[in-house]
Amino acid sequence: MSDFFANILSVFMSFFASFFGLFGIDILKNGFDDIDFSSVKSISFSSELILDDVHEGQNTILQGGCTDGKYAYFCSDNPNADTCSVSKYRIGSWEEVARSTSVKLDHANDITYNKDKDCLVVCHNSPVKTRVSFVNKKTLEVIETFDISLKIYSITYNAKTNQYAVGISSTFDFAILDKDFNVIKTISGVKPKSTIKQGMDSDGKYLYFLLSSPNAISVYDWDGVHYGIFELNDEAKKYETENMFLFNNELYIGYNSGYGKVYKTFFEAIY
Repeated sequence: MSDFFANILSVFMSFFASFFGLFGIDILKNGFDDIDFSSVKSISFSSELILDDVHEGQNTILQGGCTDGKYAYFCSDNPNADTCSVSKYRIGSWEEVARSTSVKLDHANDITYNKDKDCLVVCHNSPVKTRVSFVNKKTLEVIETFDISLKIYSITYNAKTNQYAVGISSTFDFAILDKDFNVIKTISGVKPKSTIKQGMDSDGKYLYFLLSSPNAISVYDWDGVHYGIFELNDEAKKYETENMFLFNNELYIGYNSGYGKVYKTFFEAIY
């Protein structure tokens, strides 16, 4: 989106926010992290294509994705093997700065960044649902692979509390884990109309579970309170969601379109 059109959009958003404010309806104009999900009535989404082709060779299917606050990382799965490639992009220019050779991360359904260890943490999901790997974010090589006590399909890390949240396989439940992957508590989730569970992300307050068929985000807080399921009825809805991450209060979502596509997702939250 050009600066000219971004400025026009900002003017229109300010006008409509002021207009609706006269009737007691507030429209959020800040970042995604600023949404108060305890009082939001609805969220409308739109999107802008950022990356059109995230794949390498036979590693064609986009799976997990995350950010370390400077770079974005994506796993592209080889559907005919137990390997994938890990790619690294500079956020802003979206230049690819590194890509691994094929590494044994299986399906690599989700990735998170552990700030304390300064490494990527990959949830394999399939075929071994208890399997997790640490990956060096500079070399994109596997540091360590191990199994935890839960079968999981998604993972996110809270640097403030040094805890993980994970989606529990074959359910919509989730668990909070300590830094060593010991279970602190499990929480019963809310079953959505979406049929496929994907990756997840979080901030200091909320957990975001990405869904597909239809594409949506299910929102909880770290105590397990559920705030709703918000359908992604935007330009990218024809593709299958795979991963999401927040960067500078902005929302990015990765999709499988045969190859990988990444969209910057805009929103308006109405209270």
